[in-house]
Amino acid sequence: MLPSCRSWIEERTNGKPTKAQQPFFAQMQLEITASEPDERLASRNDLLSSLDALHEDLYFAGADYFKNYGLDVHGEMFEEPGLILPIVQKKAGKPQFKVTLLEQMKKEPQIVVKGKQAVYPPERRKINCYLQSIHYGSQSLAATIQIEGVQAEVVEAYASLFGKGLVGQDYDFHLYKQLIFQAEGQRFMVDVPQKAPEAVQDLTIDQIEFIS
Repeated sequence: MLPSCRSWIEERTNGKPTKAQQPFFAQMQLEITASEPDERLASRNDLLSSLDALHEDLYFAGADYFKNYGLDVHGEMFEEPGLILPIVQKKAGKPQFKVTLLEQMKKEPQIVVKGKQAVYPPERRKINCYLQSIHYGSQSLAATIQIEGVQAEVVEAYASLFGKGLVGQDYDFHLYKQLIFQAEGQRFMVDVPQKAPEAVQDLTIDQIEFIS
């Protein structure tokens, strides 16, 4: 399986893979079903699991293979070939093994809006972003943020991701109900995702397990 993956990589790199071309694939899924039982040990709740050990062996064997592959063809280890993902499940019957290699959709990160790629300039440039106004109405706060130096379609995509809670935030906007992003004369309104309240657990001392 690994030599076949190596041949696949060399086909796509004209036989000259380099460290800079990593990752070579998006995922290498290693799906295994087997009926190996777990063995409980007499000490605490420890468990001897053959399938857990197999999971580790699959991952590290794959990682070591690509490191040595890099040394062999490039003089440097390939430490980021792609995600090696063992999926091991316990199931009665004959063991099964399936390998799926997923290719990357794109080599470079990009934003796609309504099926169209938002083109970003090849060189970095300055982007200005500032708070234009804060409005209070209907017992809630809304903030308008002006953005300059970037395409409106990029801001629209960012606003959409922000509303779904899929982008990181350096500032906590939970006090606001809505944000309005302005760029190139266009406005993109989005509701601020609200944080779920943290679950509070009341534990007494006899409910807490200590490991010495």
